[in-house]
Amino acid sequence: MLPQVVINSRGEERLRGGHPWIYRADVADICAQAGDVVRVRGPRGRDLGHALYSDRSQIALRMLAGATADTLDADALIRSRIEAAIAFRQSLAIDATACRLVHGEADLLPSLIVDRYGEYVVVQALSQAMDRRLGAVAAILADLLHPRGVLARNDPRVRALEGLDRRVDVIAGEVPDAGRVQEIGIEYDVDLRRGQKTGLLFDQRQNRAAAA
Repeated sequence: MLPQVVINSRGEERLRGGHPWIYRADVADICAQAGDVVRVRGPRGRDLGHALYSDRSQIALRMLAGATADTLDADALIRSRIEAAIAFRQSLAIDATACRLVHGEADLLPSLIVDRYGEYVVVQALSQAMDRRLGAVAAILADLLHPRGVLARNDPRVRALEGLDRRVDVIAGEVPDAGRVQEIGIEYDVDLRRGQKTGLLFDQRQNRAAAA
């Protein structure tokens, strides 16, 4: 049986309004450990879905799935959503060898960031539960993308709010300090280990093209 967290009526109303998070102030009862995938129930026992649980952050629950069966294969769900996110980016035919493949809640993968830089992949796990599954995530990315290496840029300050270490680690293959990518006909050298965010601000792609 999955671990369980009960939330109050205000938290339930937040979920029904489409918000992907539940704050600690709206948690009524906890039967779970840090980093668990938990069943979320309302104050009257209604099944509201499944979430990633944190025992440190003010964001206690990050919703992963709606109300489903009694069991949830979190790793299988994460894999299917990573596959969908990658397929969507491929459908955009972005003129670049670097782009964001997974953007957290926007891809129904809360607290997970995945960026591709040519032959290398950079990931961030920004919650206890996603950090626990980082090995599985790396294996999924290796199987789907066949990169030369996967780098975990787990150095954002937000990880401290989760009680997690801030560190940078190679978790699969080999990753150099810097790489070279192409974007709209222009080549850029990218600092994979120390660059801004995970190395490059992808939302500035069109601005860089205009500046050129």
